[in-house]
Amino acid sequence: MSKQNEKLVETKKRCEITAKVISAIQTIVIVGMVLAAVSGIFILGCREQINPVMAEQVASGKVTMDEVIYGQGLFSFFIDFEETMEGGDYALPIALTCFWGALICLISCIVIGLFKDIFKIIAKEETPFNDEVLKKMKISFIAATVGVACFSGIGTAVIAGLMLWCLFAIFEYGTLLQQEVDETL
Repeated sequence: MSKQNEKLVETKKRCEITAKVISAIQTIVIVGMVLAAVSGIFILGCREQINPVMAEQVASGKVTMDEVIYGQGLFSFFIDFEETMEGGDYALPIALTCFWGALICLISCIVIGLFKDIFKIIAKEETPFNDEVLKKMKISFIAATVGVACFSGIGTAVIAGLMLWCLFAIFEYGTLLQQEVDETL
């Protein structure tokens, strides 16, 4: 077996292993998403019991309002949480934090699944440099960049997007070279 074929077989094995590991991670993320969503629903359902306890904790200084509304992300554009809590509703911001976590898990699960597909394709195809891999990479990289923008900010998304764009350009060039080699044979 030539050195190139040995490297290809090794690459395929690594991709198979990576796809399996990603499947396990995806399962964990799905469980996290379900737990976060169920917790949010439970908290909303128990708000009559939660609100007096939280009001007491805030009044005693054990919990601050900043701690309750930390990490609300996009929800803060639609709901004034300080006003909500001043009205005595502490459960809503806590439940929305759970729903925000479920949304993060959902988007992460989608992006993880897209990357898993790339590794599965590479593992089964003759070469990692083909149009199907490029197509999946483009979709995965765009989804990952949008996800990073939503959860980590525009600056981080720009950096991630540029790095992923460079990786895509490398694979695009590799695909072009592979096509030239295939035509030569």
